Amino acid sequence: TVVSGSTDPPHRTLSAKMSRLRKIDKMPGHSNWVRAVCCTGLGDTVVSGSTDKSVRVWDCAKASAVKYKLDGPTDWVLACDMVHQSKKRRTKVAAAGCNKEIFVFDMERKSIMVKLAGHAGSISSVQFSSDGVNLLSGGYDGLALVFDTNTGKPIAKFEHGAPVSCARWNPSSTCVATAGLDGRVRVFDAKSCKEVMNCKQTSGGAGDSMSVDWIGDKMVVFSDGRFVTTLDTETGTTSQWKGHKDQVTSVCTLKDGVHVASGGARGEVRLWDAVKGVCAGIGKAHEEEVSTLKGYEGGFYSGSDDRTIARWSVHVPQSANPSQSDDDSSVQTTSDDSVDMDSID
Repeated sequence: TVVSGSTDPPHRTLSAKMSRLRKIDKMPGHSNWVRAVCCTGLGDTVVSGSTDKSVRVWDCAKASAVKYKLDGPTDWVLACDMVHQSKKRRTKVAAAGCNKEIFVFDMERKSIMVKLAGHAGSISSVQFSSDGVNLLSGGYDGLALVFDTNTGKPIAKFEHGAPVSCARWNPSSTCVATAGLDGRVRVFDAKSCKEVMNCKQTSGGAGDSMSVDWIGDKMVVFSDGRFVTTLDTETGTTSQWKGHKDQVTSVCTLKDGVHVASGGARGEVRLWDAVKGVCAGIGKAHEEEVSTLKGYEGGFYSGSDDRTIARWSVHVPQSANPSQSDDDSSVQTTSDDSVDMDSID
């Protein structure tokens, strides 16, 4: 199924009394672009990957303190993810990039557990399954692969047909969404590996910055030029969230499942209420492109080409519960420039 076009709701935003976005700290340390960040569920430990060829583990109690580096990659690091396996009392970290293989680390032991090979080009994206056994990757060879990290072998292949800039499972791991340099988002059935839907960017933009994530099991969200676009995978309906002045370069759904963060080419981040499709906060901590975002309980991290990582908190007053009716008087029609401006750092 090919989907095109969009259904635009009125451009609205939450008032300043509603959802808030706050920058907590900024973490310098990398000597080149930060292209990947991941974190524990509470956000107390962060792992980052950079084109300075390093994988760094950060102690977030001390904003500028790097705990240690994980040795392995010898080329640009473009992707990372982490998962805690409570039964085995260990945290696994995956990092990948221009080495064309994925390094899986035992974070506490600072050692490589396994190297995963299967891509014929640079790897742009990695994501663990919730149990930490399988790993989804996207690569510039046009493929998304699923690896069994116990055996080190690929067990599933999804063919996007163009270099893949991002690949993500939905929460139940029943579908895979890929974003590619062809400007398309493709949705696959995770079991059969067959494509069930694809959607073309409606506003253009650079495919190498195209990012994708899931809002629940049925809704895909992706960067689309200066817009954030959602795709309902059941109906094929698309909707655009407008507000960014520059190209949207990254998106991620937060842990609460009802907020989405987006980053722009000039360092701006925006917070969106995914239920109402409205902007809930704007902030700027970076001087260059926001290349990566990752959510934790209560906020998210952003990584940038300005070589820094920023930590953001999201405060949602009880009155801002997304289940409220759209008729709530605190939801106002405003211009882009008046969106929650007191939340900008």
